[in-house]
Amino acid sequence: MVAAVAGVAALGMLLTGCSFAEQYQQVVDDISHTQQLQADFDRLVGDIREQDGVESVSADSALAFAPRSASIAVRMRAESSPAQWRAVADSVMVAAAAELAEVEFEVAQQTDALHLEYPAAVVAGLEVEAEVELAARLEEAIGPGLEVHLIRAAPSWSRVIGAIDRADTSVTHALVANTDAVRAAVASAPELTTQWLLPGLSFMGGLPPDAVLALVGQSDLALPPNILPGDDDSGLELPDEAVWFGYHLNDAAESVVIGALFSHADTPSEAEGWARFLQLVSTAVSTVDGVLIVNVQWATSGGIVSRTTCVDGIPTATAGDDALLDSLASGGLEITGMIAGYCAT
Repeated sequence: MVAAVAGVAALGMLLTGCSFAEQYQQVVDDISHTQQLQADFDRLVGDIREQDGVESVSADSALAFAPRSASIAVRMRAESSPAQWRAVADSVMVAAAAELAEVEFEVAQQTDALHLEYPAAVVAGLEVEAEVELAARLEEAIGPGLEVHLIRAAPSWSRVIGAIDRADTSVTHALVANTDAVRAAVASAPELTTQWLLPGLSFMGGLPPDAVLALVGQSDLALPPNILPGDDDSGLELPDEAVWFGYHLNDAAESVVIGALFSHADTPSEAEGWARFLQLVSTAVSTVDGVLIVNVQWATSGGIVSRTTCVDGIPTATAGDDALLDSLASGGLEITGMIAGYCAT
């Protein structure tokens, strides 16, 4: 090994003009720096392992060469508190801002009831410690089954919240049943764009109004799975008939989507769940404010119908859109103010 190092150093001297002593000192400095980084990283892992609420810790690192990277997986005890979840993040972020600042590493904290992944990075506008505490408080509010990621959505960061089991509809119903507690938890956290991708329910820009959540609670049609960014959806199994809901708040303008899948029906009205879906749409028309979009897919086609004034755009419609509007009208829905298709701006 010594001969090999000497040979490399000698070659470097010939090619760059650097002296053997300079080459050798650089090698020694690099090794020493790597050893110090590894010691600091191991110390962090050991400190986390001793914290209250922590069941076990595993870690991996590649610190010898840039870019230096590492990962830490922390198994929290089932009874651990939000403060204990945050304490782990506090330790991580102190190290990330100091002795491990040049190391890019990811952290996963989890129990069977809650999975959380976040970057150990000091980033303007991202309070990682507060985000970890929020995730634990959401689990207290909703119950088991949540998965939370902090991801980079250039140029900023955002939360993505879904179900550990992408098809676990109990998480969606638990959110609907505990909205006051969820709102309180979110209100106490730093402001950050949040995308919820729960089975049968997607929204961002704040929790949907009670009228929208009531629709989710009233539906007895199946709620389909919902994937998170980066998921492989090739094995995703959808119900033959399903309904989903979407909500988006942007610049104080609300948009609500009610969608349905009737995979074995040649027309919407032939579907077994059509009457129940029609009742949901009727309730939405009378209780939900803002833009309302009805999106239905059936065996042979699909269509969109929108309740919108389309003041600043051009209505655009396909044959499927027209067919859906006709089916809604034939079912007795009041379609005044609704257009086939959507408003293209």
